[in-house]
Amino acid sequence: MKAHVVATDPYSEIDHAEVDALVKVMQLEEAYDYDKDHVGFGEVLREQFDKIVDERHLRVRMNKILEESNKRLGHLRDFIGHLEGEKKAIADKFEGAQVKCRKTAEREEKLKFNFEVVVYLKQGQVEVPQLPVATDYKDAILVSKAVILQENAEIQHRGNQKVDNMRKILTYNTNLKQVEYENKRLRLQIRDFIERAKDVQLYRVTKATQEIIQGKHQKRDEEDKKRLESQIKQLESNAAKRVQTFNVTKAKLKREIREKDLENKQLDDKARQLQQNVDQRK
Repeated sequence: MKAHVVATDPYSEIDHAEVDALVKVMQLEEAYDYDKDHVGFGEVLREQFDKIVDERHLRVRMNKILEESNKRLGHLRDFIGHLEGEKKAIADKFEGAQVKCRKTAEREEKLKFNFEVVVYLKQGQVEVPQLPVATDYKDAILVSKAVILQENAEIQHRGNQKVDNMRKILTYNTNLKQVEYENKRLRLQIRDFIERAKDVQLYRVTKATQEIIQGKHQKRDEEDKKRLESQIKQLESNAAKRVQTFNVTKAKLKREIREKDLENKQLDDKARQLQQNVDQRK
């Protein structure tokens, strides 16, 4: 399209601007021009270009139709979901109406005959909640006492059987735990014995160890015991002798103390008498 613009025209810049604006509009509308779009594809003829453009327009229309069809399909699916919800609601209402109709028909059948009978029952055996004015027994049923006792006996029997089974399971589990504990203890004891045997095999035997193994240390211990006992006896006798010597020395000292006390007393009497004589001479 720009090829038709004369370069020497003073208003060629305006023509170029108009051509660029037209090209932008054509790009937005996907309008194609042979003079503008065949650049770079010189071997394409005008008839081929027109055919390609027609196929492109056809593809665009098909995409638009496909988009519209998908949109319509989505609306139809939403409408089908709405119809399904209304169908379910109508079905629920219909089922409720059928239940009401059936109950109404049963009520009408009951009202045709007088089935209401006054029955006097013991208060302890009535398990229907008592109302303050009049108790409605339309939903109550009569059960034989023998049937109740039989059912209770069966329940108790099954309960006792279940308790016995649980006790057996408990006893079995307890015995199993004991066996597992004993097995574990024996395995650990075997492992301990193996380790001890290894320690004994790897133990360094010295002369003292050989004497202990042969039992010579017992004789040495007996000799040491005898020697220590003799030393203890000697020490006891020496201690007894020293105690006896101390006792004799103590008695001797006590005797000397008494003699000194007596002598001091005599000296005190003599000094007192001398003091009296001095006082008389004055």
